[in-house]
Amino acid sequence: MKNKLLILSVIFLMFLTSCSKISDDEHTAFEPNSTVKESDIRSETKIVRVTEPNTVRLNGDYDSVPTVTFPQKLSSEELDSIVIPVSADDPYSAIVASKIDWYKQAGPEYNSELMRYTLYDINGDGTDELIIGRIEVLGGTSVYDEYEGVSADFVYGLLMSEVFTIQNGKAVRVQRSTLSPDAYENVLFDNGILKVVRLTPRNPRITYAKMVNGVFELVGDCIYKTFDGKYYYRNGSDTGEITEEEFNRRIAEIEDGAHPVELEWKHLQDYGK
Repeated sequence: MKNKLLILSVIFLMFLTSCSKISDDEHTAFEPNSTVKESDIRSETKIVRVTEPNTVRLNGDYDSVPTVTFPQKLSSEELDSIVIPVSADDPYSAIVASKIDWYKQAGPEYNSELMRYTLYDINGDGTDELIIGRIEVLGGTSVYDEYEGVSADFVYGLLMSEVFTIQNGKAVRVQRSTLSPDAYENVLFDNGILKVVRLTPRNPRITYAKMVNGVFELVGDCIYKTFDGKYYYRNGSDTGEITEEEFNRRIAEIEDGAHPVELEWKHLQDYGK
């Protein structure tokens, strides 16, 4: 019983702490000079132990969201042959070129094919933002931690990891646009609102943000469903239980009249073509 309570307490704490990630000042998205390797993302199936039927990742959890096949690395020759044309008239070109250059020097354990890009005018000012995407383990590797009784395969999806915008003719990264490693879906709506959903569809944690003056600001509270089937909101240190009806009402209120944008993701090496 003590072990059961300890496990549930740790998992519940993970919900509380991760709800605030999108409002943190530190940007946790992937950086070209980070130490993230392909081996850190790709792994064999792990055995997970459950004390409740609804506490961890299960096979089939992400059937309702887009998934991708884990990509093969480019050969060193293919990678070295990539040239991104850099132009002062296109500040984003230097961002993409720097990412490719980093991979060229990083070594074979790093996979440039994990990254994608797309261009879309998020804030409706007439200038496209550069959106960098990354292939990640849906739900984050923490939900695969070893609990007894259930096995689950890693499932991969393409998630937004960084956003750049133009300010005073320069490309700058939009702050607080982080996507946590435990995200399984993010949706950009045509009204500029970004929806980030974490963990699993059985126990989702949802945050909304909108880009204002180069910063993603939270829209409403973080709302989430816990493993015992209860619903909560969180805003900073303020948190409380809500009903399922209130949970759904908040989602409907924020998303009312908005439509998801179908982003056209491309490989980094195709930038400028």
